[in-house]
Amino acid sequence: MNNQSNLPSVESVLGAFAAAAHVTPAQEQQLADSNRALDQSPKFSADLQKANVVTALRQALDKRHENQSAFAKRWGKTRQYVSRIFNLDVRTNFTIDTIAEAAQLLGMRVTVKIHRPEQEVMLRSRTSARNAYRSKPNSSLKPLSATAQSNGRLSIDDGSLAA
Repeated sequence: MNNQSNLPSVESVLGAFAAAAHVTPAQEQQLADSNRALDQSPKFSADLQKANVVTALRQALDKRHENQSAFAKRWGKTRQYVSRIFNLDVRTNFTIDTIAEAAQLLGMRVTVKIHRPEQEVMLRSRTSARNAYRSKPNSSLKPLSATAQSNGRLSIDDGSLAA
């Protein structure tokens, strides 16, 4: 039996959203207050960053067509340990050293930046800078800017759109 036949149609989902009750200003304020509380929680920030690390590691494994067992063997760790990391098991508190080891085995580097949420962070990879330099005169190079947002995500601007 096809599992997709059990899924609701796009039209029915959109209809359900349209029929949902309107969000009141009080509910919007409550949500904003909750978001601010999360932004001020070191535990939430750490959990979010761990999830981002695990997502990057999973994507690298997928790109290499490697499973967790093979990766664990190559890393010299047990499959259970790697599985706990990938499942964000609270009993496994992995360190920057651990993250750097895993990343290096997957052909990646770890960069840690600490900044104020309202500060602008300038980003430019060596490769993109080198490629831009080779293809354009120096005066046309524009740095990428990324603004840290309160939700823990970065908003990236390449300067191509006028404000």
